[in-house]
Amino acid sequence: MDMTNKSKFFGWLVVSAIFLTGCDLAPEISVVQSGDFAPPEDIVIVELEDIADVGCFNNPQESRLVRGPVIASPDVRFLAYAEVQIVANSAGPEAYPPCTNTSRLFLMKPGSEEFESVFSRTPRDLVTGGSFWLVDWSPDNRYLLFGESEWEYDEDYYWRTYWLFNTEDNTPRPVNPDPMVAAHFGSECQAHAELTGFTKEGKLVTVVAPETPLDFEPELQERFTRPETEEEETRPSCVERDTYFVLDTTANKLTLLPKDYVHTTYGLRE
Repeated sequence: MDMTNKSKFFGWLVVSAIFLTGCDLAPEISVVQSGDFAPPEDIVIVELEDIADVGCFNNPQESRLVRGPVIASPDVRFLAYAEVQIVANSAGPEAYPPCTNTSRLFLMKPGSEEFESVFSRTPRDLVTGGSFWLVDWSPDNRYLLFGESEWEYDEDYYWRTYWLFNTEDNTPRPVNPDPMVAAHFGSECQAHAELTGFTKEGKLVTVVAPETPLDFEPELQERFTRPETEEEETRPSCVERDTYFVLDTTANKLTLLPKDYVHTTYGLRE
């Protein structure tokens, strides 16, 4: 999905529905039917290596807790994992939304023997689906980079945000590579950027792919990746292969990495 669709979705979230209607940007409104979204006491726990974009697409009546792998900081002083709680609508499979997602980031700090929930995202109006996933730790052990997906079930809206969690002050801040990618390449081509981690100096790294595939469950793959207009469909790709850049959030620019660049991860998996 390119910047046009993402900007449309972002604006829709932060501006009132009345204003959007006047600008012809208002999405179709889905009526939430009555139901209960309290998680069952015996909720099933599922452990997966990849928990990005998990939801109730295939099994709308199946509540479950999906946990990603534990990843340690390079010095093994911090441990972290993410989980997504998917709760089915008790009103039945025909009710809307079919389920809601709550995402949480857990961190075990030095001197502690328990994980603590340090950041969470709960369902909100017209954004009932979402998930967290860990990307990597910075080589200096200070930052944890993780991603967040957000969507509304049965709507053509999808948004990805990256967060940089600072372990020194327990503060996450959003990082979005798309504006810098759009400024770098211009509007004559399509580019899909994902943050992949850090350089050895601790700078953020983004990869720009030649296509825009998103790893959704099959039912949503075509809907989320199809071009919105014929013009978007005919625009060429900005790159011919996966291309890595250093992302400078201070200078608001990208710096191309060498063609032989080999990306390194610093977090340690159990």
